[in-house]
Amino acid sequence: RMGGAAGGALQTGQRIGSALGTALGITAYTVGSATYDAATGLRAALLVAALMVTASLVVGVKALRD
Repeated sequence: RMGGAAGGALQTGQRIGSALGTALGITAYTVGSATYDAATGLRAALLVAALMVTASLVVGVKALRD
């Protein structure tokens, strides 16, 4: 009965997370490349992406344990 609502909430969360991840990655790259060079900007963007994946993993594991 509520399957449609749950699916919609899940998809909305995924889209918001994707938008935030893209915005943070682009911001990290822009700041890094403007301050130093393109390689530093790329390193900063990849570091931000790795931190976001790690944070998502921690939240997911914590949710499964509760």
